[in-house]
Amino acid sequence: MALFFCASASANISTTQHDYSSQRQLFLEAENLLRNNKRQQFRQHLNQLSSYSLLPYLIYADYKSRLGYLSPQQIDSFNQRFGDTPIAKRLNNQWLIHLAENRRWQKLLKHYPGNGGAELDCYAVRALYHSGKKEQALSKVKPLWLVGKSQPKACDPLFRTWQESSHFNSELAWQRFQLAMERGKYRLARYLIRFTEGEQKQLAEQWHQLYRQPEKINRLNLTRQPPTLAKKIVRFGIKRLARYNASLAWTGWKKLSKKHDFNAKEVIAIERNLALASLLQKEALDRPELTQIINNPGNSDLQERRIRATIAVGNWQAMQQWLLRLSPQMQATPRWEYWSIRAAEELGTEPNEVILSRYTELAGQRHYYGFLAADRVGTDYQLNHQEIDLMDAQVMTLQTIPAFIRARELFLLDRVVDARREWRQATQRMNTQQLAQAAKLAAEWGWHDRAIHTVAQTPYRDDLELRFPLPHQQHVINEAERHQIDPAWVMAVIRQESAFMLDARSSRGALGLMQIMPRTGREIGRLLKSPLHNTANLLQSDLNIKFGTAYLRRNLNRLQNNLVSATAAYNAGYGNVRKWLPKEQGIEADRWVETIRFNETRGYVQNVMAYAAIYDQRLNRPTIRLSERMPAIQPKKQQ
Repeated sequence: MALFFCASASANISTTQHDYSSQRQLFLEAENLLRNNKRQQFRQHLNQLSSYSLLPYLIYADYKSRLGYLSPQQIDSFNQRFGDTPIAKRLNNQWLIHLAENRRWQKLLKHYPGNGGAELDCYAVRALYHSGKKEQALSKVKPLWLVGKSQPKACDPLFRTWQESSHFNSELAWQRFQLAMERGKYRLARYLIRFTEGEQKQLAEQWHQLYRQPEKINRLNLTRQPPTLAKKIVRFGIKRLARYNASLAWTGWKKLSKKHDFNAKEVIAIERNLALASLLQKEALDRPELTQIINNPGNSDLQERRIRATIAVGNWQAMQQWLLRLSPQMQATPRWEYWSIRAAEELGTEPNEVILSRYTELAGQRHYYGFLAADRVGTDYQLNHQEIDLMDAQVMTLQTIPAFIRARELFLLDRVVDARREWRQATQRMNTQQLAQAAKLAAEWGWHDRAIHTVAQTPYRDDLELRFPLPHQQHVINEAERHQIDPAWVMAVIRQESAFMLDARSSRGALGLMQIMPRTGREIGRLLKSPLHNTANLLQSDLNIKFGTAYLRRNLNRLQNNLVSATAAYNAGYGNVRKWLPKEQGIEADRWVETIRFNETRGYVQNVMAYAAIYDQRLNRPTIRLSERMPAIQPKKQQ
């Protein structure tokens, strides 16, 4: 669906937004009154805020502070009034959990509808047990037990009671042990062994040992075990062994595959895993069965790994042959089109004018491989910026949607987690045109991470001002100058790491705009003689940029001032990058990047290099070509 355009629309968007500043101030005062238990004054403020978009959040805070005194009618009323907000379900669940924690079992049973997750399900079964229906309750525990992960603590008392009843036996422990092993929850599996008995206990011990000592699979006697179980253990052992030693895993598999009756589908799956391990470790690449496996339909990822192995050693002829085995769709992707041209150029298998034409066509595209191609022929980078212009009426429509109003108010109050929940709920059913409008609106608000993530769900990718914003610009420039590094590179790292989400937190614990790990933050703090006493301070934008740029500078110092390896080290760690450096002679940077072992790090480096070129333009700086930013990677011995 086409967007409507209006040249002056962007300038008018912000003028259509209502001013809720006085209500916002009353909201903050009301929160403070509630915290200080001044409920009469709090209720007076509520009356004054009856039409304010964040009224549900005040009532929610009030209700949450006195869950034990709420009636079912109050919960139902809240759901009816504010059921379109993310906090409605949250309040309901918190109330139910409060009932359970205070052993108000009958009320929990009456008002819990089911399907609220494992924690509430366990509480509901406990409620049933304590209401006198013990056998009925115990009969419902098995599905909660037979899962391959740890259950919430609310389930522990239920499991203990169940284990002491006739409903539990060691076979159930054995079944859950298997589920845990298959899911990779090895600590849970270790715990479950204590509930197994006899031969099952012995086998569980042996199976669990394969986690750390997979080579024992070659000596494990499984002839007395049921064929399905024996094959399951063999698969586990071979897969674990392949992670450490692909050659040894191949040898073990050849012997074990003759002892156990694996079907064709099982063989393909195991040998595919072995092939992947061989390619990653660059071991056993001359095995004849490896080529056969790689060529099997559906193994395009293995074919790509095999091509990367040829890129690593500079075997252009083999690269060209393997490229031709890719599907036509894969060959046409920018990645493999670039390497196909590179191989033809190196081998001289195509006329120069054809190679020039192919490079020039690829250079017309805005991405990493397009920029590399432009460097090969010396043409300008084609950034192809096109702003998304919207009519005021379209944006006005979005601004009247309650969820958007709430999201903006929460964002302005720095309640970004709740703001994102409202935003997600508001946009989850939008079409691409509406999403583009929403992205533009977020950018107008200065909510850049939502703008970036929202427009990424649409085909409208050419608005570079929206996709590559400039918050914290002056601070980035100041810190970059302090550490004598490229500010466009710093902006590119921030864009890749967090998309300018101030409170970004990764699953590994990295914090803030530049996603700094607490341990790294403490090291950089000592280096800068600015100790990091509280890791939460890494969420402060100025401090995060200060420490992040210092960390980039340290990586450059450690890696011969090479921007490419320093970028890789920022993502994967200096230790890993040291392992990936060439051993004897330098390697062209484009080849080295393409052969980075971790998919995440490879994509990370490619994105940062491309983003840096875009940020040169956004910062009104001369464009530094990738060929300048990406010098050859030097051998480890010269580091």
